[in-house]
Amino acid sequence: MSRQLLIEHIFQPLNNVVSQRLAACFYHDVVGIEDLTTNEQGIDIIAQQVELVFEDEQSVFVGWNRVKGWPSYTLSASADTFCVTSERFIANNNFWQHLSGKQLIGFDVFGFPDTRPHLLLLHFEGMKVAIANCYLEFDFIPKDPSGDDVWVLSTSTSIQQYIKKLDLKKLEV
Repeated sequence: MSRQLLIEHIFQPLNNVVSQRLAACFYHDVVGIEDLTTNEQGIDIIAQQVELVFEDEQSVFVGWNRVKGWPSYTLSASADTFCVTSERFIANNNFWQHLSGKQLIGFDVFGFPDTRPHLLLLHFEGMKVAIANCYLEFDFIPKDPSGDDVWVLSTSTSIQQYIKKLDLKKLEV
């Protein structure tokens, strides 16, 4: 069953947008951009979800969606928003501006061998970004992957540190 959940709640929604160009990125949080938790060095932490909008106006929402069969705070992707109410704001930093217009060429999924995903590594033309879930850590070092916050990792160092610190493995279907 876990393999089927991985296909349905990660691989299918992302495969639908592979080869499309990113048009915009929005963060969904319980607070606005003025209260964004960031280390200004490649890590943003938000409460609810990331919305990736592609050139055909199709969106993919990444966050924790309480998928039946997975623990509550397991990362998933969907064409539909997970949030009932939230502040939606543009992820306004240089990284997302540089990523805008780039084609999504593929992705990798990292998690635990029981096929619980906790990090999506998105491969765009010449750039990578990871979206993961974990509890908020003010030192920006992940400790518990079952947390209810969404981490956006935009540097190779932050991505590798996250994977190594939590001992995540690449998941295949």
